[in-house]
Amino acid sequence: MAAPADAAARCWRGAGMAMLLGLVAVAAVGCGGGTPRSTVAGFNATANGVCDNANDEIAALPALSGAGTSTRDVRTLVRALSIVSSEIEQLRVLAPPRVERAPVRAWLALLGSEQARSLRVVDELRAGRPAVAAATGGATSADRARRRAAALGLGQCAERAMPGQRDVAAR
Repeated sequence: MAAPADAAARCWRGAGMAMLLGLVAVAAVGCGGGTPRSTVAGFNATANGVCDNANDEIAALPALSGAGTSTRDVRTLVRALSIVSSEIEQLRVLAPPRVERAPVRAWLALLGSEQARSLRVVDELRAGRPAVAAATGGATSADRARRRAAALGLGQCAERAMPGQRDVAAR
């Protein structure tokens, strides 16, 4: 039987992993690519298309184990965050129409903040330390980012994609 301290550490790591999964899902909505679009419909079509591709890439990664703290799981999360980083950068080069610039910038800023938080959680997991402190507030921010994406007409960007699965309920 594990010592109480070991059990508590596993519990904290598991809770941190749960928060990180939410952050990865939110960060995955920060995807993009292609050329600038001058209309709302054109921008949304481009952004939704690349978000769909990013979601597919993340969903194609191996599913995480229950605890999400194994070396394999951490590698999977690092790969998911790499996909997210690339997609966020690609979205930043898109030129939203003037009417959408401020809301899109605010959404991208939120995604950048969540990405930074996710990276801190991965660093904590790699070091074998509880990641809860680094992830605090992530689920609420993740929900806000999804709501913002949906409000912008970016339904594919509001979808939750996680390693090994894809939630189509947000479509």
